[in-house]
Amino acid sequence: MKGLLKKNRSLPLVGDNVIIDLDQNKFSVITKILERKNFLIRPSVANVDQLIIVVSTYCPEPDFYNIDIMLAIARLLKIKAIILLTKTDIKQNKKIYDIYSSIGYRVFEINNLNIDLKIKDEILSLIKNKLNVLAGNSGVGKTSFINSLFKDKFNLKTGETSKKLGRGRHVTKNVEIIEIDGCSIVDTPGFSSIGIEYYKNFINKNINLDELFVEFCDYKNQCKFNNCSHISEIGCKIIELKNQNKISESRYSSYEKLTRQIRDIKKNIWR
Repeated sequence: MKGLLKKNRSLPLVGDNVIIDLDQNKFSVITKILERKNFLIRPSVANVDQLIIVVSTYCPEPDFYNIDIMLAIARLLKIKAIILLTKTDIKQNKKIYDIYSSIGYRVFEINNLNIDLKIKDEILSLIKNKLNVLAGNSGVGKTSFINSLFKDKFNLKTGETSKKLGRGRHVTKNVEIIEIDGCSIVDTPGFSSIGIEYYKNFINKNINLDELFVEFCDYKNQCKFNNCSHISEIGCKIIELKNQNKISESRYSSYEKLTRQIRDIKKNIWR
């Protein structure tokens, strides 16, 4: 990198478009980082077209809150999102499929050892000519999915999940773009919980969190109060729909938890 970029702490991310010149020793030097259309904080990737959220049905068990925060960030940054439900050959989980497909997300149920050919073709058509980022807990099968999708072309290192701990081990250490057959996929290290890095996406943006939950958008204007937080107000349409099971309990719980987390972080910042 050019010294001025280092001085300004303008560090490039995986996915950045940059201008490169040759220095006097004919070494390639990054002289400029071009404008980003978006970037993720964790994993650190720029110019993302599509987020592929990988969730396993078994070991580790699904974490609905993590799923919902990642979907909210994708919506905030105008990134398309699809969900891969892995290990369905070991254990089925129709709840995840029903919740997210009912609100418009593409959900694919796959067996990483042998992906159904029709599903495989459909996934390939969705990820072609896009920068796709895999995200999910350790051990959910992100790297196994790449190996299976491009069988005989990749054999990336994978690890077994710990049944005792109920979570995966970190095998993928780096954020790296894999390019093959017109597809660009970023394999990323897994995580067991959402860190404060994720919340930074929301704090400095002037947004209403209810806009990031797609099923809220058609109904939030029907609340009794214009500034309804959908947490405890009388006459809240969102709470009414949740009580009628027309908005899933887990999705509403994630919204409520996210709202409180953001409030607590802002309070600590202002102290």
